[in-house]
Amino acid sequence: MRNISVAGLLILMIFPQCKTSNSSTCPEGDTLCLYDELLGDYEFYDRERYISADVYLSDSILMMKIENQDPVELILISLDSLFFHFVEREKDTFHVVFSRNDEGMVNCLSLSDSTNQHIARRKSVESQTTFTSEQLQDDFKQLRKHLEDNHPKLYRFASKQVLDSMFDYHYKMIDRPMTTQEFYSIITPLIAMVGCAHTSIWSPQGYWDNAPDKMFPLKLYISQDDRAWMIHQYGAGSQIPPGSEITAINGMPFNQIINKLLLHISSDGYNHSLRIWKLNGNFLYLHALIFGFHDDFDIEFQYYVNRDVVTLSAVSRDTIFSFNKQEWDETWFDHDLKFSIHEDSKTAIMKIKTFAYYGETKKFKSFLDDSFNKIRKNNINNLILDLRDNDGGDPFCSTPLLAYLEPEPIPYFRERYGRYAQLADPIPRAENPYEGNLYILINGGGYSTTGHFTSVLKYHNIGTFIGLETGGTYTCNDASKMINLKNTRYYINCPRGSFATAVSGMADDRGIIPDIMVEPSAEDLINGRDPILEVAFDLIKNGK
Repeated sequence: MRNISVAGLLILMIFPQCKTSNSSTCPEGDTLCLYDELLGDYEFYDRERYISADVYLSDSILMMKIENQDPVELILISLDSLFFHFVEREKDTFHVVFSRNDEGMVNCLSLSDSTNQHIARRKSVESQTTFTSEQLQDDFKQLRKHLEDNHPKLYRFASKQVLDSMFDYHYKMIDRPMTTQEFYSIITPLIAMVGCAHTSIWSPQGYWDNAPDKMFPLKLYISQDDRAWMIHQYGAGSQIPPGSEITAINGMPFNQIINKLLLHISSDGYNHSLRIWKLNGNFLYLHALIFGFHDDFDIEFQYYVNRDVVTLSAVSRDTIFSFNKQEWDETWFDHDLKFSIHEDSKTAIMKIKTFAYYGETKKFKSFLDDSFNKIRKNNINNLILDLRDNDGGDPFCSTPLLAYLEPEPIPYFRERYGRYAQLADPIPRAENPYEGNLYILINGGGYSTTGHFTSVLKYHNIGTFIGLETGGTYTCNDASKMINLKNTRYYINCPRGSFATAVSGMADDRGIIPDIMVEPSAEDLINGRDPILEVAFDLIKNGK
């Protein structure tokens, strides 16, 4: 238990309902039957986080694992009193006592050294779980304090006066008991107002497992001008032709729907490209959170000049997942790093879906070294670097890539930021740098470290950018801390540091603007065409 020691459990929630009871439905002496009663997920609240404690069987041995700690074996001392112990690091012995509630169900365990600490069965939070106004107000205060105490640029895009006024206004909206879902609609616009993509909210653990299984039945493509086209209908039977524009849902015009949904999406400086990218990936879920779960949907659509309205039944999340999983498996989902060479055009394509190789930078660097060695050995003088949908990661991955592309050593960060201090010095060039033509494919999914990396390339005129505005730019906030709101259990992610690249004259409320703007159409997606990649090949073909 490397991070959470027993001594550190002194501030855990005390659950007075925990009591020792000897009643059991298991035959006397049937240890495995009794163990089955003890299995499950438990939790405690520590430093504004719900920490999970999983009790499980491994080869008939009772084990306990607290979040990311090493599992420990629970050694039976007394079957009658449900008394166990475990040894941590072969020196400290701790006692564990399971307890039953008035109904005879095992509902918590006590972990003790000199004091008793109680860890309760994990509670599920559903969309319609109702909380008192006092509980919601407490969560609201906790959210506000977390942002005010930690965020490095809380008032960058909305002044303190404006944000304080909005916090006060939304707090007054909590004037009655509300559901988890209703509370979400109150706090997310405030989080989005900060103008920071890393300031975000996540549903409580298990939320979607317990939410009504009624989802919007269409896969939509939403364009940069806020219009939506149907790409696929989930479930059996298609009543709307693919490529139809969706103009209204349940009587609400789509432009009103999207305007409302965008208010709940965080992005850097209110970057529209990033918010549309996020909406394309999460429309079904966000629509349910804001507009509720419905048995049926009245969908108005236009196909060429014809307008019509159909009623479609909601679909299950399994139906959606099954289709998406097949789509992912058939494309890029199983590979974040891809490299290929097109001999006919002497062109290499390097696709990097993420820089998030924390602790695995050697793996990432090995991919780069191997790819650029192949480029050199095959005399490749055109490189297409595809950074679309890359939402960032480790600067210790993006800077080795910069070392291969820069014409001379240039600094990456503007200042010496902690463990990244060395990146404020000029980055030494790679031993065999790439000096051919470079084409960078971008879209709204490129933010955080990808925003940093592309800002450096853009500032130094390295490569031709093709596609859509990136979601991130030369500066962003991170070094984040995530907490759980105590009652509703929403996860709140809040940055504690700000990082900017060594550039000047760039706006911090806009992403990197492509040299050649290309937006895929619904027909492109339906037919499997990639117009952004095609433009890159056209430029290569024409020697541009």
